[in-house]
Amino acid sequence: MALNLKDIVLATKTADVEFEGLPGFVVTIAAISRQVSQKLRTESEVTKINTTLRVPEKELDENKFIEKFAAAAIKGWKGLTYEHLAQLMLVDLSGVEDTSEEVDFSQENAVTLLTNSPTFDQWVNKHVFSLESFRN
Repeated sequence: MALNLKDIVLATKTADVEFEGLPGFVVTIAAISRQVSQKLRTESEVTKINTTLRVPEKELDENKFIEKFAAAAIKGWKGLTYEHLAQLMLVDLSGVEDTSEEVDFSQENAVTLLTNSPTFDQWVNKHVFSLESFRN
């Protein structure tokens, strides 16, 4: 009996992936399909009036897109310490007594890390669009 591909395709899948170079920092990521990526982009578009041509144009609201992308792609993390955080982005840790303490996961923290750390942003993009990250 032949299977129809649409009957076996997965809409999404999650995987725990360790961030290379930061031992113990593991991020739970979700695969982003082409359809999901397009949906996120479409949902993040805003219509503005082109003042030169006086016609409406759609453009991407970067902040809205990052929020939606973070919610779709990053499902959690463990092991992100303040010490690790200082390697990913500029931070003022003068108020942190113990830099080995973990940073709590929240969608707001995920958006902040994606926005302020090109290294983390590139790493997330590399893994959510790679089938290899979800083969286990």
